[in-house]
Amino acid sequence: MNKLIIGSAAYAYAPQAFKELRYRGEVIVTPKKPLIIFIAFSTAIVFFTVLVGMVLVPEALRVGPAGFDEIDLSNIPDGTYYGSAETFMARANVAVRVEDQQIVRIDLLRHEHSNGEEAEAVLDRVIAQQCLKVDVVSGATTSSLILLKAVEDALQDAHTNI
Repeated sequence: MNKLIIGSAAYAYAPQAFKELRYRGEVIVTPKKPLIIFIAFSTAIVFFTVLVGMVLVPEALRVGPAGFDEIDLSNIPDGTYYGSAETFMARANVAVRVEDQQIVRIDLLRHEHSNGEEAEAVLDRVIAQQCLKVDVVSGATTSSLILLKAVEDALQDAHTNI
């Protein structure tokens, strides 16, 4: 005898909330209280939609896309400058060393992230290209942007302290 299960995902987690009906030799498994199950799933969908809309999207808009100010390195005296940036998903502190109007070294003092360790490659790109408009690391976009913002913060601080 075949079973047709309506709401099979929910059935797997809460079989006691379902009842079996027999119809022409077939067994149909349906929720005992379909309205309650519908409301529960609808509430979960609304909750996650609100979470994404209120938390993740505004945070992503605040961090990126990469709209960094270009820093004129010719106006920055030799020295080490410190910068930081953060969101709820990642934070970073850097020390940027400038010599002869070039970025020669970026030390990562702190980088807290969920899985954005690969993003640290953007620091080498900044040194190689001598600018902040570099490609971010795919799969570690937020961490890449945070690191770039921290470098920008350090260079802007150097620029304003001239």
